[in-house]
Amino acid sequence: MSAGAAWERSELSETSVLEVLDAETQGEWPIFRSDEERLAYHALRLIVFRKPKGDGYAIVFEALLGAKEGQLQLLRTIVSPQGGVLADDRGGAELYLEKRWNPEGENVIVGPAGEVTVTAQDLEALEPNRATVGAQRDMLFTLLVRAYLNAEPHGIWPNGVVLRRRLGPDFDLDGYELFLESTAFEHVVGRTWIQGDPDGIDAVWRKLPSESPTYCSLAKAIVLGDLHLFEPGQSNLDWRLHLDAPVAERRVT
Repeated sequence: MSAGAAWERSELSETSVLEVLDAETQGEWPIFRSDEERLAYHALRLIVFRKPKGDGYAIVFEALLGAKEGQLQLLRTIVSPQGGVLADDRGGAELYLEKRWNPEGENVIVGPAGEVTVTAQDLEALEPNRATVGAQRDMLFTLLVRAYLNAEPHGIWPNGVVLRRRLGPDFDLDGYELFLESTAFEHVVGRTWIQGDPDGIDAVWRKLPSESPTYCSLAKAIVLGDLHLFEPGQSNLDWRLHLDAPVAERRVT
């Protein structure tokens, strides 16, 4: 979409969009590190829905989280002028082993994009003693998620049409159109979650959206209705950037 008469705004401004984003960093804002296994970070996606006419928009963050089988979730934060909404979609992020883990041979991981086959040797290349969550001990499921993402980096995410339907109970997107989607941008973690980053691993990104060129460009793109104004910057979404120091007692098998 490009800027034009249908996208002229009377109320919406870049400042107001950034104020909404800044305020949300004090709530359920996506972060990279945590002390809770259910919040172990793997991947993040940004989706923006926009009304072709009027000021309506919804910024959706989908975070793939979880360190145990049955715990994996697509935790969605929906940010709009009406405030923030948190939506948990565990079923949309299901991954499991076809059979019991075999350290001596091939193993089949079943997920949203189909099957991925891995061996114990494949997992050794995926930082088996490091995690994005301080309390994590058993690494096998986390390594399976990493292996699946390596093979199917986009296969975990539902397409925009499916996502809009799933968000229906949490946020009315009637009349909204898919405006922008990104899995490679420079996210910021706000200033509130210092306790989730005790060693300063993510300190360089500990700032507000209004202090981020990426989010400032996102606000401009939303206001002017031109997705080409979005400047993603250098992506920091790879889980490898947010690992703690090696912990020898974590178990892979």
